[in-house]
Amino acid sequence: MRHGDAAPIGRAGDKGRVLTPYGKRQVESTAKQLQAVTSLDVIVHAPYTRAQQSAEICLGFASDKTAMYQESTITPDARIEAFLSTIAGYEYADSILVVTHNPI
Repeated sequence: MRHGDAAPIGRAGDKGRVLTPYGKRQVESTAKQLQAVTSLDVIVHAPYTRAQQSAEICLGFASDKTAMYQESTITPDARIEAFLSTIAGYEYADSILVVTHNPI
């Protein structure tokens, strides 16, 4: 999933952009919908603040057994090959939520 709506770029740069209140509500809504249809084994998120915040919100609606990991290869400018290689490392998981950016 894509992270929620984020604030404009400020002093912290693009990596430090935080979710807006609207973005938090977007993610909460999506997390509730996911909770109703699946049990997540793993949440993997990009290293940017807004993706981490989104993943943390989703984790709050997930099972106590759900693990969360940050992956530096999942960034807005990442190559698809790096993304696929990273996700392949979680082959043991039946269900994975990837919280990232466009255009991946």
